[in-house]
Amino acid sequence: MKRIFALLLSLLLIIGLVACDKKVDVSDYRDQIDYVNAIAEDAPMSPLQIENALRAIDVDEEGIDIILENCGINWNAQALRAAQEVLDVKPMSKNGLIQELEGWGFAAEQVQYAANTIDVNWQDQCLYCAMLYIEEGMSKEEVHDQLIADQFTEAEWNYVLSQHYTLLENY
Repeated sequence: MKRIFALLLSLLLIIGLVACDKKVDVSDYRDQIDYVNAIAEDAPMSPLQIENALRAIDVDEEGIDIILENCGINWNAQALRAAQEVLDVKPMSKNGLIQELEGWGFAAEQVQYAANTIDVNWQDQCLYCAMLYIEEGMSKEEVHDQLIADQFTEAEWNYVLSQHYTLLENY
């Protein structure tokens, strides 16, 4: 008797859950999906930034999930665009770029894709940073310490020294 009761109760629960499971019509969110695609086309944006933009126009959490699932944005491509934008503004190390993209709200796989795909010479990035620090009046030792703090590798620093030692030998 208890088994039958438990079985009937389980069946009723399942029926109740199925009845409550409403189908969401994506067309209800077409304007927001178009909005998301437009802003992501204008500038690189992470899923987190899109979520915040949607919250700013009062889209609820369920709507945000639906929009993100149906917007068709290639998040790897967005992370790559963001990486290029960041490096266009300031030279940085690969690890520095990774931290920057994580700060934007990209997922780890998107960040790794961008950092591993972007066409950049990390040794040159180290050199560009070194030149900026030299312009600020830093000594050779201070430049080295700052580049290591910026997460450049010793190998990248050694490249700067070996290829461009005349740039640094006066400091």
